[in-house]
Amino acid sequence: MHRLDRALVAVLLSCAAFQLQAQPVGPDTLPKRYPWDQRLPRCFMAPSGYTPMGCAEPVHWPSHGEARQRVDNLLTMQDYDLLQRAEQELGFSRERFSDGQYRFDAWLASLEPFFDAWGARGKAMAESWASAKGRDGYATLALALAAYGEGWSVRGGGTANTVTPEAWTIFHRKLEEADAILEGASPKLKAMGPWYVLKMRIAFQHPKLRESAPELVKKASAAWPEYLRMYTVPMTYVGPLWRGSFEQMDEVARLAMQRNGEKAAMYAFVYERHLRMTRGGSYTLRNMAADWDLMKRGFREVESGPNGPQWMAANFALLACQMRDREETRRLYRLADGNNPAAAAQGTDPCRVFAMSE
Repeated sequence: MHRLDRALVAVLLSCAAFQLQAQPVGPDTLPKRYPWDQRLPRCFMAPSGYTPMGCAEPVHWPSHGEARQRVDNLLTMQDYDLLQRAEQELGFSRERFSDGQYRFDAWLASLEPFFDAWGARGKAMAESWASAKGRDGYATLALALAAYGEGWSVRGGGTANTVTPEAWTIFHRKLEEADAILEGASPKLKAMGPWYVLKMRIAFQHPKLRESAPELVKKASAAWPEYLRMYTVPMTYVGPLWRGSFEQMDEVARLAMQRNGEKAAMYAFVYERHLRMTRGGSYTLRNMAADWDLMKRGFREVESGPNGPQWMAANFALLACQMRDREETRRLYRLADGNNPAAAAQGTDPCRVFAMSE
């Protein structure tokens, strides 16, 4: 082929490519995108394997907090196609965010309030989701969460002595309903952390199922040894508020350590997460049966590790404050201030005042 002929062929191919990209694009010809994906239509008309300038796919799930907000958005939209895609990328993922939290925990954190607390609306959506996409995925968990939430709406949030016998009967019946839904879940859903979370909650709260709870905790922690909820859920239900003890709570924290090669960091993480979730409750770390020396060893393991969240030093400082350990509180605040210098200027933190006095 002569040089002129080759040049002509190249021009014709370029024109063909331009015409391909210039074809009119309607909403029905574009792939369905997440609402935050603002790429132009031309980005989806490029030949396979070629990404035009400015068309790189965005990071859809950059962090736990942002992932949760985006799933909230999808739930509000009730777009089951996009929910199914997010389900695969988050709910059935074993990947983690940069801070070590599992992707599926952000997914669960969004599903819980929507289906657990939204009453009839949440239940109706769970049923619609299951009808649209079947019960192999998280629509089954949504149905179980809705039944669980119905039970708690009848029981109420008060202490046990405020619940009528009739409310107890309905509450336990709804827990049984939720448990039966979970038992009917697909094997792939039963293998995931969120399934174990709700399964353990139900087992600990139902008098006829509670005897199965310890074995369930063993299975859950063996399946997901680094997932904090495998420990913080049982830790709540073996505490004094549920007729348990602080010593039993400490046993759960030690199980977390044992499941992770005796790493004291897990011991510290479990206590920190539990107390953060129950902040404003009836006890602090000082009241509990925690081994403070072991916990401080855990702090240092986190600090020396590659993936410790930058904000964790400030959270650990609050635990040291509860223990009235001024030296450790001061040390942790100075570490936290290195990650967030602006925090040192805040004058409304009583633990900081405690740490920096004297």
